[in-house]
Amino acid sequence: MANFSMLFCSDSEGTPRQGRDKLTYSGRYQVPLFWLASLRPSDVRYVIDKEGDRLPYTDATPASMLDAFRERKQALSTIAAGIVVHFAAWETFLQEARCGWIKIDPTEVIFMVGFDPKQFEAGIAFFEAPTLEGFNAVLSLTSLTDVLDRSVKPPVLRLRPLVTGIEINASSSVYLTGYPSADP
Repeated sequence: MANFSMLFCSDSEGTPRQGRDKLTYSGRYQVPLFWLASLRPSDVRYVIDKEGDRLPYTDATPASMLDAFRERKQALSTIAAGIVVHFAAWETFLQEARCGWIKIDPTEVIFMVGFDPKQFEAGIAFFEAPTLEGFNAVLSLTSLTDVLDRSVKPPVLRLRPLVTGIEINASSSVYLTGYPSADP
């Protein structure tokens, strides 16, 4: 079983729901870096599940996500060489999103990395107020610790050879933007 984060496009605010909201991207075993970098702490909402856990999700407009992403592009470009080539594709997606709201459900990934909603919040907040806790959250949630090759300077993203026993060899763009939905 894979653990996915999911990005939906929707015309309504509120909790993301498969079937009602259009699944646009997913992140297998991770929350893509550009998703976190396009959000603000004020975009995080919570729902209480049957077990009483507070589960985070996000609810933001494409325009507000685009503004946040553009503010952070310079900082993002310092994370690793080669990342800049993916900026235009993500900006185009946000500019052309034909929906009023973009929702992200990170629950499965958060449970996978050791459930703590504060880690998700810290990962988003890192882009506004960098802290070591926030940086560690970004690395954990995005799985960049597995794909960042620190043996070269500046570090570069490389293919991740093995994830929980399943070889996926996904391109580095998957760690930045996610897997596009099969249903365009």
